Amino acid sequence: MLKRIITGLILVALIVGMLFLRTVDAIYFDAFVIIIMLVAVYEMCNAFKENIDIVSKIFLLLTVGLTYPAYLFFNGLVGILALILLMFTVNCCYVIFNSKLNSNTIKDFALILIYPIMLLSTLLVINNSKYSLFGLLLVFAIAPMTDTFAYFTGRLIGGKKLCPNISPNKTIAGAIGGLIGGIAAGIIIFYVIEPLGYLNPFTNIIWAILVGLIGAVISQLGDLTASKIKRDTGIKDYGNIFLGHGGVMDRMDSIIFVTILVFAVFLIGGFI
Repeated sequence: MLKRIITGLILVALIVGMLFLRTVDAIYFDAFVIIIMLVAVYEMCNAFKENIDIVSKIFLLLTVGLTYPAYLFFNGLVGILALILLMFTVNCCYVIFNSKLNSNTIKDFALILIYPIMLLSTLLVINNSKYSLFGLLLVFAIAPMTDTFAYFTGRLIGGKKLCPNISPNKTIAGAIGGLIGGIAAGIIIFYVIEPLGYLNPFTNIIWAILVGLIGAVISQLGDLTASKIKRDTGIKDYGNIFLGHGGVMDRMDSIIFVTILVFAVFLIGGFI
């Protein structure tokens, strides 16, 4: 427990530090995102090692390496999408002419292209948008607060399990606590961002509450999705970088899903 808390505080300090650096220049946070993607892809390749061979792993890591140039020089997210489609085609050709591989390699390769590469690349868009700091604070506050509230509420109240066949420790009470945590995150950011002198695209607190609530739901779905993948691949954690927290994907599972929500809100609202 103590190791988990200490590691959690270090991770919070890291995120706060990176958010501070991005106020100097957005490229620092862009680099941070790419590093996260590289480690996340490496961990996912290890999780699917039965089907992802060394060549496919190189293709995936190369995709991450080309993500930022594609974003920068080829029309933003459209460039990244084109890169992903190209690399998927290249891998399909490789699998077709390699008798040792089968369609499972194509399936797992495609999954990693989308989760985490494509989904995490939306952080680049948010980071370079007009309301960048507001969006990033939503991403990195809603998911952790949802997780924290769910964890402590579940331990305090206990009760009926949420998805015992996927994550036996999660309870319905914990899930409800997580919703409260997500809403609290949305409200806090709404009221804190403007006094600090940063732009806030939401004109009404109701929007912040809705994003916090939906974000909390999606955050927990992301957590369960990662747990399902780990259970199906027979691993306990994606990695061991963080004491008591596992690997990058163990910490980013819920954040990835919240990122998509914030990206969608920004896209629909015309904030990008």
